[in-house]
Amino acid sequence: MKKKLFAIAAFAIMAAGCLVSCGSGKDGAEKRATEIVETKADAKTTDPADAEFVLGDGKLGPLAIGQTVESLPQSVDGLYDSYKYDQQVIENEMEGSWTEEWVYFYKGGKEIFKSFAENKTIGSFVLEEGSSFISTTEGYYVGYSARELFGKKRLNWETWYMGTAFARDGHWEYHIPTEGLEAADFPSKLDDIKPSATISQIVYYKDLPE
Repeated sequence: MKKKLFAIAAFAIMAAGCLVSCGSGKDGAEKRATEIVETKADAKTTDPADAEFVLGDGKLGPLAIGQTVESLPQSVDGLYDSYKYDQQVIENEMEGSWTEEWVYFYKGGKEIFKSFAENKTIGSFVLEEGSSFISTTEGYYVGYSARELFGKKRLNWETWYMGTAFARDGHWEYHIPTEGLEAADFPSKLDDIKPSATISQIVYYKDLPE
C-alpha cells in the first residue's frame, strides 16, 4: 500500500446512565463490574439488520469501492445529501510531496463519511461522527461502546498521530479518541478505556493495510 495512510479523529461520547444501584457499601471491584454492565446496556444491538445502511464487502448502499467519482449519485435518500471531490497536496520533509484525492459526503450540512480515491476511483470508506445509522456487517458503528468492541475483538491497538488509538482487523480499522483512554496511549486491557468512550471512526480499506 502506498504511503498515503489516513485518519481524522472525531470525538463522540455516549452518556452512561446508572442502571444498578451503587450504594456506599459496594467495593471497588463491584463498582467496576457495574460500569461494564452499564456500558453494555447503553450500546445498541449489534444486529446489522437494525441499521439503515450496512457497510461491507466493499459496498455502502449504492456506492462501491472501485466506482468512479463521475458515476456517484448526487444524493442518496437517507445516506447523504451531497458530496464533494477534492485534491490535496501533502508536504512531508522526509518523503517529499504527493497529491491525495478525497470524496466527502454530507448529510444535513455535516460531513459524515468520506472516501479516499485514486485516479477518481473510490478506494475506501471512512465513517465519521454522525454516521451511527451506518453499521458494519458485524454490527459496529461510530458511537459504539469502545469497551464493548475491545472485549469482543482481541486486536492489537496502537497510537495514531492524529490523536486516536487504532486497531486493524482485516479490511477494517477502528479508532478510539485518546480522550477516551485513562492514561495509556493505547489500550492493552479493559480498564485502560473509560466507560463512556466510543468508537470515533471506522475505516474500510479496499486493500489490506501494510
